[in-house]
Amino acid sequence: PSGTKAEVREYLDTASPWVQDQVLSVKEAASGKTTTRYTYDALAKPNAVYRAGALLQSVTYASDGTISNVRDGKGNETHIQDWYRGVPRLVINPDGTTNRMTADGNGWITSTTDELQRTTSYLHDPMGRVREVQPPVDENQWAKTTISFRQISADEYGLSAGHWRVDNTQGARRQETYLDALWQPRLVHEYDASDMAGTQRWVRSSYDSEGRLTFTSYPSRDSNVATGTWTEYDALGRRTSSSQDSEQGLLITTIAYGINATTTTIDPLGHQTITRFDAFDGPDYEKPAQIIRADGSKVSIKRNAFGLTTEVAQSAN
Repeated sequence: PSGTKAEVREYLDTASPWVQDQVLSVKEAASGKTTTRYTYDALAKPNAVYRAGALLQSVTYASDGTISNVRDGKGNETHIQDWYRGVPRLVINPDGTTNRMTADGNGWITSTTDELQRTTSYLHDPMGRVREVQPPVDENQWAKTTISFRQISADEYGLSAGHWRVDNTQGARRQETYLDALWQPRLVHEYDASDMAGTQRWVRSSYDSEGRLTFTSYPSRDSNVATGTWTEYDALGRRTSSSQDSEQGLLITTIAYGINATTTTIDPLGHQTITRFDAFDGPDYEKPAQIIRADGSKVSIKRNAFGLTTEVAQSAN
């Protein structure tokens, strides 16, 4: 969690075509090992990427610049053909099965056909939003889904006049999503149209000025539900607390951020866990390097130059 790590980057600059600053390789300076390497074709388009010395993916292009083949590190090759308006209308999978798509002149997908030759069709509104999904026709007789956007002229559920509502219908299922001025879902109402009173549920959400979710209610029969999960953030957008309403009151978990890329988490019972993270360009909160539990026991994790775990050690207090 502490110390330094140096990288050496090599770049590709070409004059014809004029393409600058494409990464050729990334090396770990101390060991000299190449962690990532890229190759490019004559037109400076990336055609392969290697990770830890092994091929991760290679790509070939058609004469018009569209992708024609993608091969993974195990040699499995996928063919991508018949491009139209940015949509590949035919994909041939490594096992020989195919996926097909159709698109209109706008580039909006109008149907997809899967490996079992089952076709799903789509209709769009004038803005390109999906307004109808027609599932495959088979023995199950699936109900189609219709989606509509409506602007509401009156105040309702704490939203002022002019807000939008998205209605999603599939058979007897109904879902009404109420959006605020930033088109953030504030309230979701779901029910069975054949028994609205007996099946309805509401979920309410709130957001801060940065668009981060600060409250999600528990599902309730009441549209004014005020119990659920609450989240707070610091000035850097990191989560600092998570609170849940319960029969015993508010259960609060706090997270404090310290020096050397550490966090201190205190659960509702007061148990404290200290976690140190790998931090080179910046803290990577997905990669803990050491965890000190409330009982004093520790878990230590070591990684190599490629970021791969090489050792996990656990010790008692």
